[in-house]
Amino acid sequence: MKDHETPPKDRILAKAAEVFAQKGFGGATIRAICAAANVSPNMIHHYFGSKQALFDTLLEEFGEHVFEVPLRVINTTPTNVED
Repeated sequence: MKDHETPPKDRILAKAAEVFAQKGFGGATIRAICAAANVSPNMIHHYFGSKQALFDTLLEEFGEHVFEVPLRVINTTPTNVED
């Protein structure tokens, strides 16, 4: 999928993760994130409300991905040796 075909919210999340990783929360700016995502600064406020809410959303999504497999293992009963 080309960048212009990716929904703005997804572009913001992807580029925000990069900017926060490079500059930290304090060094990252809404302008830098929006420039990287090729969106208007209003889009962050529209989708997330604030830089902090955007950061919190990224942390939540990261946590979901990190714990996806362990939670699946914990919540299922193995039916064979491979499980």
